[in-house]
Amino acid sequence: MVRAKESFDDWERMVKALVAWDVLLPDAAQAFRDLMERRHAAVHFRPEVDDEVRTPALEAIRLLTRVIEVQFAAFGAQPWFIPGVPGMSFLRKASEDEPFVRRVYVPNSVLVGPRHLLERVSDGWRVSDADDYPDEDVTDDEFVRLLGESA
Repeated sequence: MVRAKESFDDWERMVKALVAWDVLLPDAAQAFRDLMERRHAAVHFRPEVDDEVRTPALEAIRLLTRVIEVQFAAFGAQPWFIPGVPGMSFLRKASEDEPFVRRVYVPNSVLVGPRHLLERVSDGWRVSDADDYPDEDVTDDEFVRLLGESA
């Protein structure tokens, strides 16, 4: 059971829960487990760690970077992205209601159609899109096909 503060102090329990809930990807889970080992070594004093702090600290940063790269990437082979769209990332329709995707990616995304345009502006990007799309749902594969036709 995961609900009390003690659950959050137990990294392995939390990693297992997040994996079971399909939140953490396997590589991110492994990086968290490796980071947990580094954390335990740092928290529980050992004279040999006290002499050399730079290497373990850099390793911990590398592991946290790995978690971020794997779990929070804007591009990649994460299962919530539509595959096969070079240079762009689009969320799979089936993933939009998954709790992790709904909390992390959806609020930071823009709903676009296949004829959308990105324009670089001084403070970032501006998205413009047609407003004459048919009122129908399209599959992810159909979206990719239409995207290719509009290029």
